[in-house]
Amino acid sequence: MDFWQLESQEQIIEYANRLPAPDFSRLTALVLDCANQGDEVAQSVLHREGEDLAYLVRLIMRRLQLESAKEFKDKSWVPSLAFAGSIMGKVPPVRQALIAAVQREFPGVIALDGVVDPIIGALWPLMF
Repeated sequence: MDFWQLESQEQIIEYANRLPAPDFSRLTALVLDCANQGDEVAQSVLHREGEDLAYLVRLIMRRLQLESAKEFKDKSWVPSLAFAGSIMGKVPPVRQALIAAVQREFPGVIALDGVVDPIIGALWPLMF
């Protein structure tokens, strides 16, 4: 409530449901601070976001693996991960949850440290 200078839960609900929608991304630093201080709800939110992103990553990885098996007859190939964007660089719990969720299905997956320019990320597997 302090962040948005609102006085009640009803005002938060009204504010959150307005059109156009508020910029919820402005809450990232606040949620990360709360998570770092042990707030279980904030930790859960960040973990869930990492898991949700990992779902999409796994879909893409399965598709790439399937194409590799068709073209190169290599069913064991697993693409590596390179990250772009501020969330992957500045919100470690999201990144860690994403990597852990991907590694449950693809245990040997390699994730590049830090974040990269998206073009470098696309070329990374060819460079190493």
